[in-house]
Amino acid sequence: MKVRCPARVGLFVDAGPGGLPEGLFAKISLCDELELTALHADCVELEVESEEPLPADSANSVLRAAVEFRKAFKV
Repeated sequence: MKVRCPARVGLFVDAGPGGLPEGLFAKISLCDELELTALHADCVELEVESEEPLPADSANSVLRAAVEFRKAFKV
């Protein structure tokens, strides 16, 4: 599955309840494209294609979110 994820700019951001960001955001025309593939392995892997060097380990928030999603929904 491929999904386009639009970027946003935080015009005003503050930590809300539980430390989650709250504020005013504006979407911009830039986006990331995420491609999700179901694997038979019991793990989550991340491959990054970018002009800029980006981490593909636990420092990457996309990987951390995928791991937490699997835990929460037991998939």
